[in-house]
Amino acid sequence: MNNSKLFPLSFFFIFGMSNLFGSINVLLDKNTFYQGDTIKIIIKDIDKNTKVFCSFNKKKYPAFVCKRNKKRILVGVSSDVKPGEYLLIVKVKKIFFSKEWKSIINIKGNKFPTEKINFSNEKKVLIEKASRIKDDSIVIDSLKTITEKQYWEGKFILPAKGKITTSYGTRRKNKENASVGIHRGIDISSSYGDSVVAPNNGLILLTGEFILYGKMIIIDHGNGVCTLYLHLDSIDVKEGEYVKKGIKIGRMGSTGLSTGPHLHWGLYVFGDSVAPLVWTQTEF
Repeated sequence: MNNSKLFPLSFFFIFGMSNLFGSINVLLDKNTFYQGDTIKIIIKDIDKNTKVFCSFNKKKYPAFVCKRNKKRILVGVSSDVKPGEYLLIVKVKKIFFSKEWKSIINIKGNKFPTEKINFSNEKKVLIEKASRIKDDSIVIDSLKTITEKQYWEGKFILPAKGKITTSYGTRRKNKENASVGIHRGIDISSSYGDSVVAPNNGLILLTGEFILYGKMIIIDHGNGVCTLYLHLDSIDVKEGEYVKKGIKIGRMGSTGLSTGPHLHWGLYVFGDSVAPLVWTQTEF
């Protein structure tokens, strides 16, 4: 948890619930965020059996116990969320009664870079094949996995050594200047066979080889947080295996839709991609 001051929701005044709800407080560290950020909401002085719900941008989010008498809600703000004001609602429910907190969250746009990318004819064949088969659906569904237990501890570490060649949120265009998508992670470039490690504790959720992603791993870190590793040369773990921070999970490669040896690392919160480097700098 970072050291920034926590501001309560509902116009930044603490509303203590008397009698039935006791002194429950709902707090967040700020009300202005940028595309790619992760919003953290803390509910203090709450027992584990009290139900908490959150809604933001037409999506519902659960709360999980993070410490004794505390629950935490994480909301991912993806790089393609439109800048503007959004209503965030936290509802606490006990027996037949409920209480709501509301706050306006201001999402600001990020100045994401633009990158020209050109693929060989061989790689273009992969794109056409993938569009027909749609073999990435299992990957997309897996990144929405919600596990009640939190596996990660403290800040994340980088999963590989090397140079970051493509940043999160980069807008990609082809040689005709047409958009070919948004880069939903970071690319770390180095040499074939370099070690790729787990950036934090978690369960190996999915492994396999896919047309565009190449050899791939997904780690479930719990509480709706998953990380993605693409274009590997080898996979050194099995599905269901528990890995600790810093343990080798594979080797860097250039499989799938790749133009050279690198690791694509993505971090997802309830299926929404967020800037992974933020998680190496901030403890959630």
